[in-house]
Amino acid sequence: MNNNILISILVIIVVVVGLVFLSNNSKKKVTLNDVNEVEKTPEKQSVSLLDGTYSFSMNESQIQWEGKKTLVKDWVDIGFVSLVSGDISIVNKTPSSGKITIDMNSISATKTGANSGEDKLSMHLKSADFFDTTLYPTGEFKVSSISLIENNNYKVTGDIKIKGITKIIEFPASIYMKDNKILVDGEITLNRADFNVRYGSKSFFNDLGDKVIDDNFILRLKLVAIK
Repeated sequence: MNNNILISILVIIVVVVGLVFLSNNSKKKVTLNDVNEVEKTPEKQSVSLLDGTYSFSMNESQIQWEGKKTLVKDWVDIGFVSLVSGDISIVNKTPSSGKITIDMNSISATKTGANSGEDKLSMHLKSADFFDTTLYPTGEFKVSSISLIENNNYKVTGDIKIKGITKIIEFPASIYMKDNKILVDGEITLNRADFNVRYGSKSFFNDLGDKVIDDNFILRLKLVAIK
């Protein structure tokens, strides 16, 4: 056998051995430890709530409201209302109680369905037609129970007081910890007729035509509490 043929055979053997080695490595068995390492990535870790009483920050917290005209397509009014005070307590790494007080005189419109008249609507919302903030300057919500759904998601139940009328409500909320602060994200749907907010409500008037304003309005909570 000449040298050229011998060299060719050796090259083929080396290539075949190399391919077999690479194939075996590519089929490496995924172990339980490998899976656990993936699950331990920062994105999937939840931070345990630290016990204590946390006060809601008026500067960092936000409550957005939204209302609609029932018969006018795409008519949405949006605005904000501010906190006066509030707190949430964590016991055994679990939310246990909480309360907030809302400054009804702070209610304002930042967008209307007409794309104008925000200041006019802001003043109207404070009048006796709506929330009568001179007579009822604050609203309140006090937690009666918080029950875990899964992960950081909870069902919050409590008493809400608007215009001197108290109703029991419940709503879903995310309660979690970030940068040593407790964050609460939630959305509450309320029926304003329950609180005697009559203006434009078909619950009280029958001849409103397309001026009917939906009885349901939404409060979106993004609250930040500091120990």
